[in-house]
Amino acid sequence: MNRATLADYWQGYFHYRDNATELYQLAQENLEIEVERARGLDRPFIDSQQSIGRILTEFGSQHRFHRQFREQLPDLHPNQILGMHLYDIMINDEDTWIYTETQHPGHLFPHATYFMPQI
Repeated sequence: MNRATLADYWQGYFHYRDNATELYQLAQENLEIEVERARGLDRPFIDSQQSIGRILTEFGSQHRFHRQFREQLPDLHPNQILGMHLYDIMINDEDTWIYTETQHPGHLFPHATYFMPQI
């Protein structure tokens, strides 16, 4: 990723990645599980909103992710940050994933769908 070409809000992701390392690693592990799950589908795809929602719901039972995120990153939104985290994983994946931005009326931030083209 070329930081020079990214929107300013990406600075929040880099702050999270570089300073909230325990949260970053926990999310990394769970996002990689989502990518592996998708890779096993007949038509591999990931809807970022669904995947991130599933992960954040699972974190809800543990409480520590949400509590620590609010404490360490009070001005950031977990859904948005994990969306950027997923994007970072997908562009660095050895397989080719196609990114498609999806915007729904009333959503502040777009979410994305990633799919692997049929060979």
